[in-house]
Amino acid sequence: MKKTSRKQLIAYKNPTSPVSEQFKTIRTSIDFSAIDSAFQTILVTSPEVGSGKSTIAANLAIVYAQQGKKTLLIDGDLRKPTVHKTFFKKICFVGYLVF
Repeated sequence: MKKTSRKQLIAYKNPTSPVSEQFKTIRTSIDFSAIDSAFQTILVTSPEVGSGKSTIAANLAIVYAQQGKKTLLIDGDLRKPTVHKTFFKKICFVGYLVF
């Protein structure tokens, strides 16, 4: 089992690294892809386990927040949520879903 650590938050830990700059490039590409209006929701998904969805989503959230945009990162994986581990937060309602 892979241990999740803050090392995955490269955009936070080292904002001037080449990897962080690539996340900023992705952010800019997303912003420019919506010419008429800004995106309000971005979904990061993949059918494969361990493909880095949570890492990419967390780092994209960080670069959007660093730009001064309001950012909310929601971990939609109800079976194996990992975002709270990435940010070292304890969650109280694992598996709690409101309709």
